[in-house]
Amino acid sequence: MHRLKFANVVKGLALGAAALAMVMSSPKEALAAELETNIVISTGGDGKKLHDEMYSTYTVLDSGDYVEIIASEGIKGIYVVWNKPVKEWSLKSGAGEMICGKDGFIHEYVELDGQTKSVRITSQSNGMELSEVYACGAGELPENFQNWQKPCENADIMIFPAHADDEILFFGGIMPTYIDKGARVQIVYMTQFWDTTSIREHEKLDGLWVSGVRNYPVNPEFTDLYSETLDGARSQYDSEAITEYMVENIRRFKPSVVVAHDFKGEYGHGYHMLTADCLSKAVELTGKSTEYTESATKYGVWDVPKTYIHLYEKNQITLNLRTPIKSMGNKTALEIAKAAYKMHWSQQWTWYFVDDGLDEDGKPNDYKYSCAKFGLYRTTVGADTGNDMLENVRLYADIEAENKKLAEEEASKQALEEQKKIEEESKRIKESEQAKVAEENAKAKADKDVGNMIKICIAIIILIVSALLLVHILTGRRVRRAVRRRRNNRQ
Repeated sequence: MHRLKFANVVKGLALGAAALAMVMSSPKEALAAELETNIVISTGGDGKKLHDEMYSTYTVLDSGDYVEIIASEGIKGIYVVWNKPVKEWSLKSGAGEMICGKDGFIHEYVELDGQTKSVRITSQSNGMELSEVYACGAGELPENFQNWQKPCENADIMIFPAHADDEILFFGGIMPTYIDKGARVQIVYMTQFWDTTSIREHEKLDGLWVSGVRNYPVNPEFTDLYSETLDGARSQYDSEAITEYMVENIRRFKPSVVVAHDFKGEYGHGYHMLTADCLSKAVELTGKSTEYTESATKYGVWDVPKTYIHLYEKNQITLNLRTPIKSMGNKTALEIAKAAYKMHWSQQWTWYFVDDGLDEDGKPNDYKYSCAKFGLYRTTVGADTGNDMLENVRLYADIEAENKKLAEEEASKQALEEQKKIEEESKRIKESEQAKVAEENAKAKADKDVGNMIKICIAIIILIVSALLLVHILTGRRVRRAVRRRRNNRQ
């Protein structure tokens, strides 16, 4: 049986995940308590096996079967672990019922309101295998609760590990190093273990979580088969299907950097060789719309800016994995990778181990498979001048922040222009109204002036007429007096 060994998981998480969350949470929340619970299974059986820290014990739930979790205080969240590919399930609490499992996470955290003391998990289909269920109270999540996010929309770095544990053994330093720098790292596995050693599906998630990865990995349908040569792997796998899978995921995530295995298969694993060989073909096809047209139509095309191959001798860089990472508890990327590899319990019996090819004094040792050495196999952005996979490319977060800033500036500019237009229109209307009033006033004044002029003219005419009349009267009087005088003189 394979144990979860949560105490050890927590110890590993403390090297990376907990420290990362601790630094990024502001203000700092108190650590939530994992709650003591009573678990009741509707079909009978001991509920303690769903809280025994073992992936290999589980209860089978058919459609309508349920598991009820009862706590002594309010439940803020439920952490559920499934033992096989998950289908939709429902979670009922005092706040109502919700459908979970839509994203296919076999380790899923569901946040609740913290008010209810009991919740019910109900299967929506037959054959669901529930392995573990835990509850917590309010506060920052316990370190063993994995709150996975969906795969990236766009990835800065995409890694194609052939198997579970390869992402740690050969690429383990990349994840903490670049996640600390704000990079989005997407893992796209090349093998699934559901039909061979299913415990390794859990180990994938546990190791990635310790490494600081928060976006759920992508898993294929390819099963785990062993070979020691490239031709041997080609006889076991459909190379065309593998290439198509890689092309589809590159187009989907549009990574700035893609990383794959050594062409020699590191220690000589044929499938490592095949994945490297297929990737070398895939990166030449992802930018062509005529190749694998279904994914080109769905996601568009993408020409990968930088492609790195593990241990590739040309254009080689060596990552510094020994600098303490402040955001991860001042642990080095190498220390975090070593802790992450311990999450792969089923592989601890092997000779494999994590190493950067240096001894304690920083001098080269005889380890051949350093997780710090990579060669720039293909580039569209120029050669490297330093030991940095992200040289000559920009983080999506930075691009998005810049685009957001530009959009805000453009929106502000448009708002100012719109305000200016409104003000100008308001001014125009005001001036128009003022002009209209002035025109009306002028017209009224003109009308008044005409009236006054008419009155004056009439007055003048009256005066003239009056004067003429007076003259006429006076003249008439003189004439009459003159006539009278003449008459008098004649007499």
